[in-house]
Amino acid sequence: MKTWSCIESAAFDLHLQEECGIPAILLMENAGAALARFALACAAESGSDRILVLAGPGNNGGDGLVAARQLARTLPIEVAAPLGLPAAGPDRPAGLALLGAQGVGVPCGGSGACFPLRGRTLILDALFGTGLSRPLEGLAARTVGQINASGRPVLAVDLPSGLDGDRGRVLGTAVRADWTLSFVGLKSGFLIERGPELCGRIQVAGIGVSDEYANAWLVRRRGAGPES
Repeated sequence: MKTWSCIESAAFDLHLQEECGIPAILLMENAGAALARFALACAAESGSDRILVLAGPGNNGGDGLVAARQLARTLPIEVAAPLGLPAAGPDRPAGLALLGAQGVGVPCGGSGACFPLRGRTLILDALFGTGLSRPLEGLAARTVGQINASGRPVLAVDLPSGLDGDRGRVLGTAVRADWTLSFVGLKSGFLIERGPELCGRIQVAGIGVSDEYANAWLVRRRGAGPES
């Protein structure tokens, strides 16, 4: 399987929206649905009877909120957004109202990294994705520290928060995941430096187009050169 850079992943997402006409909201719904399915498999494997979704302020957090809405039909779900809610996406505000109707509140903000951990909980790390470019510090770093110290199994969404998806380096601190669900393809950093240690077992999920289409696009882009 080909590996993707973070820039290539973002460019493909934009290509699907602008050239294929797939709305961003549908791409996020597809990603969230794939995440929900894989989270149920991880919960079953780890013996977890509930799931905590930690949603960050970007699209990664949006994917997590979509998954939370779908997972709430099957397992007890808790959601926290210690760093603030996603600024846009299908789960702000309509999706948040749907979560509320399912009895799932979304506490966010605050000066400390505090989130509920009850019983056999699987943590979904949807804090930061491939767009992270600076070291985590402050509340973000403390939240990652609490995840790693929790002793609970962790599923990372697209990549473990704090991992450089291109170089496999740690940006200040990073989540240590048991599983990583990567969208579209493997990120280059998963296979080098700290990537193998932090990603755990890696699964790849599509976001609405076939693997063949995605790989053909990647070949064309690379053949056209870095300015494409």
